[in-house]
Amino acid sequence: MEAGRNLEGLGVTRVDIGDLYRGAWLQAVSALDTFMHAEILRRVEALAQSDGDRPEQLDRVRITVRDAEGMRLGTVTPAEVVVNAVSEELERRTIQRSSAITKSLGYVSDRDVWKPLADILRDGGDGSRS
Repeated sequence: MEAGRNLEGLGVTRVDIGDLYRGAWLQAVSALDTFMHAEILRRVEALAQSDGDRPEQLDRVRITVRDAEGMRLGTVTPAEVVVNAVSEELERRTIQRSSAITKSLGYVSDRDVWKPLADILRDGGDGSRS
Protein backbone atom coordinates (compact mmCIF):
# COMPACT_ATOMS: atom_id res chain seq x y z
CA MET A 1 0.00 0.00 0.00
CA GLU A 2 2.83 2.34 0.94
CA ALA A 3 4.61 1.47 -2.31
CA GLY A 4 1.49 2.38 -4.27
CA ARG A 5 1.27 5.78 -2.58
CA ASN A 6 4.94 6.40 -3.31
CA LEU A 7 4.40 5.57 -6.97
CA GLU A 8 1.46 7.99 -7.08
CA GLY A 9 3.70 10.72 -5.68
CA LEU A 10 6.14 10.15 -8.54
CA GLY A 11 3.39 10.63 -11.08
CA VAL A 12 3.45 7.01 -12.19
CA THR A 13 0.16 6.35 -13.92
CA ARG A 14 0.72 2.84 -15.19
CA VAL A 15 2.59 0.01 -13.48
CA ASP A 16 3.69 -3.07 -15.38
CA ILE A 17 2.99 -5.94 -12.99
CA GLY A 18 5.38 -8.15 -14.99
CA ASP A 19 8.22 -5.74 -14.28
CA LEU A 20 7.39 -5.75 -10.57
CA TYR A 21 7.28 -9.55 -10.60
CA ARG A 22 10.63 -9.83 -12.40
CA GLY A 23 12.13 -7.27 -10.04
CA ALA A 24 10.90 -9.22 -7.03
CA TRP A 25 12.41 -12.45 -8.39
CA LEU A 26 15.68 -10.70 -9.14
CA GLN A 27 15.85 -9.39 -5.58
CA ALA A 28 15.00 -12.82 -4.14
CA VAL A 29 17.65 -14.59 -6.21
CA SER A 30 20.23 -11.95 -5.33
CA ALA A 31 19.39 -12.25 -1.63
CA LEU A 32 19.67 -16.05 -1.77
CA ASP A 33 23.02 -15.80 -3.57
CA THR A 34 24.32 -13.37 -0.93
CA PHE A 35 23.06 -15.62 1.87
CA MET A 36 24.67 -18.72 0.34
CA HIS A 37 28.05 -16.99 0.01
CA ALA A 38 27.95 -15.79 3.63
CA GLU A 39 26.74 -19.13 5.02
CA ILE A 40 29.34 -21.16 3.13
CA LEU A 41 32.11 -18.87 4.38
CA ARG A 42 30.78 -19.09 7.94
CA ARG A 43 30.84 -22.88 7.78
CA VAL A 44 34.25 -22.94 6.09
CA GLU A 45 35.61 -20.89 8.98
CA ALA A 46 34.16 -23.34 11.52
CA LEU A 47 35.61 -26.31 9.62
CA ALA A 48 39.00 -24.61 9.29
CA GLN A 49 39.11 -24.05 13.04
CA SER A 50 38.17 -27.62 13.92
CA ASP A 51 40.31 -30.73 14.06
CA GLY A 52 37.60 -32.90 12.53
CA ASP A 53 37.21 -34.26 9.03
CA ARG A 54 36.89 -31.73 6.25
CA PRO A 55 35.35 -32.12 2.80
CA GLU A 56 37.86 -33.06 0.12
CA GLN A 57 37.23 -29.84 -1.80
CA LEU A 58 38.11 -27.76 1.27
CA ASP A 59 41.31 -29.74 1.79
CA ARG A 60 42.35 -28.88 -1.78
CA VAL A 61 41.91 -25.09 -1.48
CA ARG A 62 44.94 -23.27 -2.84
CA ILE A 63 46.59 -20.57 -0.80
CA THR A 64 49.10 -17.98 -1.89
CA VAL A 65 52.72 -17.80 -0.83
CA ARG A 66 51.86 -14.47 0.80
CA ASP A 67 49.23 -16.22 2.95
CA ALA A 68 51.65 -19.00 3.86
CA GLU A 69 54.20 -16.38 4.88
CA GLY A 70 51.53 -14.61 6.95
CA MET A 71 50.78 -17.84 8.80
CA ARG A 72 54.51 -18.42 9.40
CA LEU A 73 54.87 -14.90 10.80
CA GLY A 74 51.68 -15.22 12.83
CA THR A 75 49.97 -12.22 11.21
CA VAL A 76 47.04 -14.35 10.03
CA THR A 77 45.52 -17.56 11.32
CA PRO A 78 45.19 -20.66 9.16
CA ALA A 79 41.40 -20.30 9.37
CA GLU A 80 41.61 -16.73 8.03
CA VAL A 81 43.77 -17.92 5.16
CA VAL A 82 41.35 -20.71 4.26
CA VAL A 83 38.30 -18.43 4.45
CA ASN A 84 40.03 -15.82 2.28
CA ALA A 85 41.02 -18.44 -0.30
CA VAL A 86 37.50 -19.85 -0.50
CA SER A 87 36.05 -16.32 -0.57
CA GLU A 88 38.22 -15.47 -3.58
CA GLU A 89 37.04 -18.59 -5.37
CA LEU A 90 33.37 -17.93 -4.53
CA GLU A 91 33.41 -14.28 -5.55
CA ARG A 92 33.97 -15.37 -9.15
CA ARG A 93 30.71 -17.29 -9.29
CA THR A 94 27.04 -16.92 -8.58
CA ILE A 95 25.37 -19.64 -6.57
CA GLN A 96 22.18 -19.90 -8.58
CA ARG A 97 22.40 -22.94 -10.83
CA SER A 98 22.36 -26.47 -9.48
CA SER A 99 25.93 -27.15 -10.66
CA ALA A 100 27.22 -23.98 -8.94
CA ILE A 101 25.31 -24.85 -5.77
CA THR A 102 26.80 -28.36 -5.76
CA LYS A 103 30.32 -27.07 -6.37
CA SER A 104 30.04 -24.30 -3.76
CA LEU A 105 28.57 -26.57 -1.09
CA GLY A 106 31.49 -28.94 -1.73
CA TYR A 107 33.57 -26.70 0.53
CA VAL A 108 31.39 -27.62 3.51
CA SER A 109 30.07 -31.09 2.74
CA ASP A 110 30.88 -34.12 0.62
CA ARG A 111 27.23 -35.16 0.63
CA ASP A 112 24.93 -35.07 -2.38
CA VAL A 113 22.48 -32.25 -1.67
CA TRP A 114 20.10 -33.06 -4.50
CA LYS A 115 19.12 -36.69 -3.81
CA PRO A 116 17.62 -36.03 -0.34
CA LEU A 117 15.79 -33.01 -1.76
CA ALA A 118 14.47 -35.07 -4.67
CA ASP A 119 13.30 -37.74 -2.20
CA ILE A 120 11.41 -35.13 -0.15
CA LEU A 121 9.79 -33.64 -3.24
CA ARG A 122 8.90 -37.09 -4.59
CA ASP A 123 7.32 -38.03 -1.24
CA GLY A 124 5.05 -35.02 -1.31
CA GLY A 125 7.19 -32.65 0.71
CA ASP A 126 6.51 -34.08 4.16
CA GLY A 127 9.45 -36.50 4.26
CA SER A 128 7.28 -39.62 4.58
CA ARG A 129 6.59 -42.16 1.89
CA SER A 130 3.03 -43.03 0.98
